Amino acid sequence: MIVLVMIFLISVLIVKVIEDLTMQVRARTVQVSRDELRFVGLSALESTLAVLNEIREIDGMLSGPAQGWTDPMAYADTLTWPEGLEIEVTVTDETGKFPLNEVTGSQLVAFFDTLDVDYSDAETLSDSLLDWMDEDDDTRLNGAEKNFYEDEDPPISPANAPLNSWEALRYIKGFKELFFDEKGAPNELHTRFTQSFSLHTTADPNMNTAQADVLETLSEQYGFDDEYLIDQRNGQDRIPGTDDDEFFTSADDITALGISIGETPASYTCEVLKIEVRVSFGEKAYLLTALVDTGEGSDDDEDSSSGNASGSPSSPSTSTPGGSTSTTTGGGSSTTSGSESTYPFTLVKLVESMEID
Repeated sequence: MIVLVMIFLISVLIVKVIEDLTMQVRARTVQVSRDELRFVGLSALESTLAVLNEIREIDGMLSGPAQGWTDPMAYADTLTWPEGLEIEVTVTDETGKFPLNEVTGSQLVAFFDTLDVDYSDAETLSDSLLDWMDEDDDTRLNGAEKNFYEDEDPPISPANAPLNSWEALRYIKGFKELFFDEKGAPNELHTRFTQSFSLHTTADPNMNTAQADVLETLSEQYGFDDEYLIDQRNGQDRIPGTDDDEFFTSADDITALGISIGETPASYTCEVLKIEVRVSFGEKAYLLTALVDTGEGSDDDEDSSSGNASGSPSSPSTSTPGGSTSTTTGGGSSTTSGSESTYPFTLVKLVESMEID
C-alpha cells in the first residue's frame, strides 16, 4: 500500500512538472512567433516605403497607383520572406478623399445628395457636423450645440474641435440615427461617408485616387463628366488596377482628354498615405497600420520629411525601423516617428494590431 501511494504521488508530481514545462514551451513558441510576425511586418512596411520612394524618384512625384505601386510586394519581387508567411500590403491615398476638417456646408449637402439622403436630413447632418467641429456655441439653422446635447441621455458636450475618430459620429445629431442600424453597427451610409472623407489631410481631392462618390459630388458642383474621367483614368480596358491605367499630373492632362474641370478644387499628388500590412501564419496574424506624410504637398521637399532623400533607401530594404519611440495604448501598441530617421517620408502614426480611422 505504501509503495502504491508513493507511486501515485510521484506520478502526480511528474504530471505537474510536465504541464509546467509544456506551458513554458508553448509561451515561448507563441512569443517567438509573434516577434517574427512583427519583424516581418515592420520589414514589409520599410520595403513599401522604399518602393514608393523609388517610384517617386523615377517619376518625380507620387500621383496615384497607376504608377505601379498598387502591389508593393510584387514590385519588390527580389525580396525573400520566411516560408509559410502570408504578407498583404494595402496602400490607400487619404488625399483621394474630401478633407473633413476643411469641408463646407454646401459640399456636405452636395455629398449627401449623392448618397440619396433626403434634403432635410442632409441639412441636419451638415449643420450638426459643422456645429460639432467649430469652436463657437452658435447653433446653425438645422444643427445642434451644447444646449441640445445636454438633454441627451447621458448628457454630452460637443467637441468644438475637428474630429480625430469616426467614433464621434455616434453622438452627433442626425448621424446616430442615419449612420447606424438598430444594433448600433455602422451601415452603408457610414461606410460610404468614411470612405469619402479623411481625418488626416487638408488637401483638395487627388483626381488620380478620388473615390467615385467624391468625383460625383464634384461633378455635380462644377459640371464635368465624372464617369468619363474615371473611364480615362482606368485606361483602355476600363478596369482599375491594370497595367494600362493612367494618372494625371495637372489639370492640363485632364483637359487634353476633353474634360473641362473648370474651378474644381483638385490636386494631383498623394500627400498622405495609409499603409496597412498584414502578416499571417496559420491562425496567427499581425496587423500594422501606418499613416505617412509623403511631403508632396510641401513647397520644400527637404523640410517635409523626417529624414532626407539622399539617406533613404533606393531599393527595398528589410531592416527594422530605427529612431522611433513606442507607447502602448488600449488594444494595441502605437509608434510615432522619432526625431532622427532615414525614412524618405514622415511617419505620422504607427499602430500595431489596430487600424487607423
